[in-house]
Amino acid sequence: MKHLSLIAVLLFIGSCKPSDTAEPSETDKPQQTQTGADILWCKVNGAPHLYKGKPTMLHHDGVHVYQLKFADSSRTVEIYADGTELYRDGIDMHINVTSETANIPLTNKKYKISDNHPYRYSQYNIDSSYKTYWVDSTRSYMIFTRFDNTVGAGTFEYHGFDKNNDTVHITEGFFDIVRE
Repeated sequence: MKHLSLIAVLLFIGSCKPSDTAEPSETDKPQQTQTGADILWCKVNGAPHLYKGKPTMLHHDGVHVYQLKFADSSRTVEIYADGTELYRDGIDMHINVTSETANIPLTNKKYKISDNHPYRYSQYNIDSSYKTYWVDSTRSYMIFTRFDNTVGAGTFEYHGFDKNNDTVHITEGFFDIVRE
């Protein structure tokens, strides 16, 4: 009976799918699309990062795009990617927009990533302490290539600093996310 239990455990382990948590390489870079692929790709200090999918109760990693509308007709758009399980980090970017047009944000316009709230690139260090990189809004931007009722897509660059003036540089960023 003991041998049968061991064989059953080994068969179960052998039938499990390989983990989808391997860090991506440059060859894993997806095509930049505007179809709602639920991805965000970037390089964090030169290292490729791919955030994908929607978070669930059991799987926290994923991407979101939100738009909040305020009484004064201004809007805030948030692009959020959680990589807690794979990279032990997350990126949270906001732009503030005031416009009379219904198509906010406008496509192909460079928007400054907001610095008037503590929006940040956040990273967990190896020792699991929380470290926040505040946005350098003079160098950080987002450009939407599509923003409608179903998809938010575009490109971005994020530069930030922490309380010790350590820096993070997030470059070559693009996203293609189904709106919720």
